[in-house]
Amino acid sequence: MLIKVSSPPEKRPEIFQLIESFRGRVVDIQHANVMMEISGTEGKVEAFIELMRPYGILELARTGRIALVRGESEASDRGGGHVSDVQPEKIVLPTRRLDPKLVDLLRSLKTATPSA
Repeated sequence: MLIKVSSPPEKRPEIFQLIESFRGRVVDIQHANVMMEISGTEGKVEAFIELMRPYGILELARTGRIALVRGESEASDRGGGHVSDVQPEKIVLPTRRLDPKLVDLLRSLKTATPSA
């Protein structure tokens, strides 16, 4: 989730301490506001939103549920183990800004047809 809150300079230490406590990260700092990124369970995200309300939430952007299973991948369970073994519809592209070359590579893997 990305969230932008009103942040006068005298309130920033409090806000930064909350961000750190939730293992979030500051994305942008302006004169009158701070934008941060928080991820985690729905409960964690909701708790952070509630703590930010008194400061004044200016903008908020949330995604739906996004997850990858930890441990062995589906491809290695089938005896494969290579990204090329994964069905194209199973590849999930990250939402963060990536190196353009990496994005091109991921897109080519997603659109490539598996060889027989």
